Amino acid sequence: MALQDWGLTREQVEALSASQRAAYEAAIAEYDAAIDAATTPWAPMSGLPFPVSPDGIRAIARVIREIDGEGRVP
Repeated sequence: MALQDWGLTREQVEALSASQRAAYEAAIAEYDAAIDAATTPWAPMSGLPFPVSPDGIRAIARVIREIDGEGRVP
């Protein structure tokens, strides 16, 4: 997933050092792995009262980021 999908502008992404970019990408990968693990059929730990796909959780997180305007990795 592109860093711009997480609320960073193109200018902010271009201004990141290699280590900062790697840290962001590692955090996003960890977040994605947690979502995938929490939404598998054998581990429904999303906390929602209904099954949600990993893409559904990501869509919910994207809306929350847009509402709070922080653009941070949750």
